Amino acid sequence: MTDEPRRPFRLGTGPLAEMFMIVVSILFAFALDSWWDRRSDATAYRELTQRLHADFLETRNQLRASLVRGDSLATASRALMAALADPSAVGADSLRTLFPSILRPVEWVSAPPSYRAAVSSGLITIIDDPGLFRALAAVDQAQDRMDTYSRLAADVHYLGALADLERTLGSLVVLTSRGAPSRFVPADYLALVSRPEVYSASRVTAQIQRNLLTSLRNMDSAMSAVIEQLEISAAGVH
Repeated sequence: MTDEPRRPFRLGTGPLAEMFMIVVSILFAFALDSWWDRRSDATAYRELTQRLHADFLETRNQLRASLVRGDSLATASRALMAALADPSAVGADSLRTLFPSILRPVEWVSAPPSYRAAVSSGLITIIDDPGLFRALAAVDQAQDRMDTYSRLAADVHYLGALADLERTLGSLVVLTSRGAPSRFVPADYLALVSRPEVYSASRVTAQIQRNLLTSLRNMDSAMSAVIEQLEISAAGVH
């Protein structure tokens, strides 16, 4: 018995062959689309994380500069509250120098624009790194606290204790400068700053100032964690 030579496989041209070719074409198209999507997602992820890294670095630098200025205000505020316990022991000139510390706002810093834009557009959902996602969530929490204390600071200044004090005194300038309008200048400055409402407004403002500085430090820690995670991600370590 002799072996018959093997015949090459031929698909043929019937309906079955046409169906086979259609299935193969569809599977190939799906595979190509999947490859392209993965490539597009990887490119978008890389571009997003690069923008976030640059923006978070810049924003953290601004935040730390704000912290330096804020700490200087807080130091003066503590000195002011100690002086208000016995104004006559300190003197009018020293008090005039210290009072601006509670009238100048602590500069707060928001999360970077690129991050807010990514959240708004939904692009942030391409981030699948758990460590980076947790770090960004901490930034959101720090932002919420900062926004809350910033609104409180504005309320105190325009609607609360400082606003009430300004209505009582006619102008807050009398606390800080000899250049206040003559009709507002008190005959006895030390008697003025010894009034309970002056101490109360100063205490409330100084406390909000401290809360804002704490929030800024929390934001600094949160941003530093994001920067670290972005650098880990860029190095390909998860």
